[in-house]
Formats: sequence, C-alpha cells, structure tokens
Amino acid sequence: MDPKPTLICPPRTGPFEAGAAISSFLAFSVGAVLPLLPFLFSAGPQGIAIAAAIAGVALFIIGAVLSLFSDRNAFIGGGRMLLIGAVAAGRHRRHRRVVQHGCFLTPPNW
Repeated sequence: MDPKPTLICPPRTGPFEAGAAISSFLAFSVGAVLPLLPFLFSAGPQGIAIAAAIAGVALFIIGAVLSLFSDRNAFIGGGRMLLIGAVAAGRHRRHRRVVQHGCFLTPPNW
C-alpha cells in the first residue's frame, strides 16, 4: 500500500500572491517593451541610440527606486543599476561577436 503523498508547502493563491504575480509580469513586460519602442519610429543607428538611452534611464530609475527600500542613496542605487546594465550589455555584445565569428576559430578584432 502506497502512502498518500502530502505537500510540504501547500499552494497559496491568495490576493497577495496574485498581486505579486501580476505586478511581476507587468514589470517584466514594460521592461521588455521600452527598449523596442524606438524601432517603431526609426531604424538603424538612431533607433539603437534612442533604445540605449531609454534603457539607461529605465535602469537608473529602477535602481533609484529599489535603493529607497534599503535606505541607500537613490543616486548611488541608480548608478549601480546603470553600471550593471551597461556591463551586461557589453558582455552580450562581445558574446554575440564571438558567436558570429565562429567561436574564436577566426579571432575577432576587439
């Protein structure tokens, strides 16, 4: 006879969990759409520059707002988030170039 399985942590779907899920979805959605908006109106280098500026401003604002929850300076929190985003973007660009050039079979000119 197999024992009946029991859940250690029963699922909760109260108003707090639903609100957290909805706000998380909306935050990620807005964060994903914001950098794409310039490409609806312009393309090429101008669109890329505008998208980078929008992403930078959004990162700074998010970092500044998050720093208020930890009693830190808003400018330091915003600058920290902007720096992390810039490093991530630079790493992504470098990785993309490596993949395009055959994973170091032909060394890219960095």
